[in-house]
Amino acid sequence: MDPTHLLTTETLSSHMPSIPLWSVVPHSTSAVPTLSRTFTCKNFVTAMSCMTTMGKIFERQSHHADLSVHSYRNVTVTIYTHSVDGVTLNDVELAKVLDQEVKIEYSPKWLKENALAMGTAVVKGSKPPVEYCLNVTLYCLPTRRDEFLACIAGNCAGTLNTEPLAISYEWGESETSENTFHFHERYQGREGFEAHTQTEHFKAWEQFAATEPFSKDPEVLFFTKA
Repeated sequence: MDPTHLLTTETLSSHMPSIPLWSVVPHSTSAVPTLSRTFTCKNFVTAMSCMTTMGKIFERQSHHADLSVHSYRNVTVTIYTHSVDGVTLNDVELAKVLDQEVKIEYSPKWLKENALAMGTAVVKGSKPPVEYCLNVTLYCLPTRRDEFLACIAGNCAGTLNTEPLAISYEWGESETSENTFHFHERYQGREGFEAHTQTEHFKAWEQFAATEPFSKDPEVLFFTKA
């Protein structure tokens, strides 16, 4: 691999929504950009266990990240391509594989404060979470329709492509009332919805909604699946 495989800042930024648990940070001993995430495990044993699981994946992928444990249960994973001193597409793909395959027994307190990580958590002895659902009706001003549709499309794509706890996001326009839109969303437990509200695409939606693009107040109904 040569330096032509390095991702530009703009290209790397475009990939980050697909790995929401990761951040771009400089290497601890140089200015080399890396993908990094830090989390707190339940104890030292669970920290070592998740690192062992990751190590097996590194061997399988023939791509090795830097692992460290500090304060006995805080784990930091740092990914970059050593041969070219920077982040390549291989690094992004490795981060995705780790998020998909490694289940971590987090500190309960840390997990409560970092709901986005719920999809990568081991929850021993518990039943699958009850589906948390919402139905929404939005009445868009005709003059704001194009902005509205673009924002909704971004929120929908972000939800389905980057949120491990999102089950479905369905929406469409009423057949009898122009500029009236109906939504049905489903998440794995209330935690899934709370994780959704922490995402950048949801924050973009909130910013748009604050500009008063509606002709009537939104109607929102939350419920759990029976």
